[in-house]
Amino acid sequence: MKALKFKQIVHFSPAFDKRHANPNKDYGIGSVQIRFVLQGKRGAVQLLLGTDWYLPESIKEYEEKGNRNLPPPINLRDDKDFLKGWDLGYHSPKPMFKGHELMEGKCEYV
Repeated sequence: MKALKFKQIVHFSPAFDKRHANPNKDYGIGSVQIRFVLQGKRGAVQLLLGTDWYLPESIKEYEEKGNRNLPPPINLRDDKDFLKGWDLGYHSPKPMFKGHELMEGKCEYV
């Protein structure tokens, strides 16, 4: 049996603060994401992890002003659960099941 060859990819997406007064342009804040990918001839599999690593200015503002009297969705300073599994998935060059549609545009992992 021939050994399978995979390319290993680790991609970090940075934290962001894309809040805007115009609701149509307000994308909120986001934490660092880490994507682990095994890419082969027939597609790729991925593990996407979310973190609680936010921009320092986002943490400072949250601590000073709070979250408009709403309970915080996460604890920005809690290190005990800073990694969360967000997705275990795949990228395929063709539909894999009935009703499955190809994504528009080019996928960087296929």
